[in-house]
Amino acid sequence: MALLTALLTHLGPEATQATLRHLGRVAPGVRVVVCHGGSRSDFDQIDTEEKVFVEDPDLRSAPITIQSYNELLRLVWQESVRDDPAIEAVCVLEYDQVVLCLDYEARIRDLLVRSGADFLGKNCVDRTQSNWVHYLRYRDDPGLLAFLRAVSVRNDKERMFGCLGTGLVLRRAVLEALATMEHFRPAYNELYLPTLVHHLGFKVDDVTRLGDCYDHVRWAPPYDLKEALALKARGACFVHPLKDWRVLSALTADRRG
Repeated sequence: MALLTALLTHLGPEATQATLRHLGRVAPGVRVVVCHGGSRSDFDQIDTEEKVFVEDPDLRSAPITIQSYNELLRLVWQESVRDDPAIEAVCVLEYDQVVLCLDYEARIRDLLVRSGADFLGKNCVDRTQSNWVHYLRYRDDPGLLAFLRAVSVRNDKERMFGCLGTGLVLRRAVLEALATMEHFRPAYNELYLPTLVHHLGFKVDDVTRLGDCYDHVRWAPPYDLKEALALKARGACFVHPLKDWRVLSALTADRRG
């Protein structure tokens, strides 16, 4: 199963190049498309063959408001996946979800195979009737509810799911469906994406019930270099959030000197 990593970042070229170097050193041979949501001038300076500029203003909204991945996924589909049938799944990593292990792609493929899921996310669970803040925001939203009723193949058309917005894994069929449909907007991706994928008839699942690959992926607080090095030494797959891109070289210094 060929996997594409979609690296979502708004940082400048120096930081983005550092992240790409880190990925190339810790997991040589992985295929990465940079999805840039920052400035056009920064995007133009990023030296990589595979990159897309995400112009959608919803992606640039204030944190935890209405950030949307709809255009990001459409661009990844059109530019990197549609014409390459070998790609069977995409993993969306925010810039601060840092890869620590050589075999992260193989571990993600194993999660997909064992779960039989079409969409995986950290803490991707049914949030209906919960006190999750984003469910409370959207449970009575007339526009979203009407949209779900129109597209859903499920009996319960008001059921809602949620997950962390980084580390999302989508099978090819899910990406195609999301990239080629008319969307409701605006809606926060951590609720909207798993909810919509479920209502389109796909299976969503929680990576945390399947193994330890995402054990050190959390919302907050940020990790520092000392913590990341200790986790790497213990065989951890990812760490998130690790905000300081300047420490990435130290995470791979033992591999290349």
